[in-house]
Amino acid sequence: MNSHKLPSFWHALVCFGGILVVVVTGVVAFRVSIQVLLMLSIIWASIHTYFLGYKFNEIKEIMSNGISNALGAVYIFILIGVVVASFLESGTITTLVYYGLDFVHPAVFLPAGLILCSFMSVCVGTMVGTVATVGVILIGIGAAMGVPLPIVAGMVIAGASFGDKMSPVSDTTNMAALATGTDLYTHIKSMLYTTVPTYIICLILFAIIGMEYADQTLSTDGITAFKTAIDENFVVSL
Repeated sequence: MNSHKLPSFWHALVCFGGILVVVVTGVVAFRVSIQVLLMLSIIWASIHTYFLGYKFNEIKEIMSNGISNALGAVYIFILIGVVVASFLESGTITTLVYYGLDFVHPAVFLPAGLILCSFMSVCVGTMVGTVATVGVILIGIGAAMGVPLPIVAGMVIAGASFGDKMSPVSDTTNMAALATGTDLYTHIKSMLYTTVPTYIICLILFAIIGMEYADQTLSTDGITAFKTAIDENFVVSL
């Protein structure tokens, strides 16, 4: 006889809230390794599952099925690492910056940077990878133009976040679709209703803010030194 029960709202809230408390308290207050905190969270969730009428073997089977469903995202994690590493090692990103320095104008730096980060993030499916590559370079260019670094950082994160959510090769996007049993592209389409309007608002705001720095100019000596350093470390070629 099946004695499994569905959790009530308060039961689910206590279970999920307990996981948040364990993770946040462990990381912030006690600096505990995240692996240990995740293990404690699994134990906490398993206890709640047991009280819903599930036996040990059933809980183990549920966990195994969850891991199996996430394997697709694991393969994507590996491929993302390969793509980002190849872009860095081959000098693809550096070459784009090398030629881009000749065309970047302070008036369009912020909206152009937002679009560039979005494009990069959609292609490679990772916000962190975009921030760590193109984002770092744009921070340097923004500093040379006299644009406040918090604004440049906000532009980079906004563009990278949008691309990460809309990318079909994004780890988090694939994980969300797999975990809920939803078609990947249906999931992406559903996010368009909130992310696209937000993205357009950000693009307009960064364009307006960028006009305040239209009179700023990049130092010719700085550009020359930057491009010389690139030439010394990479083979710049189309």
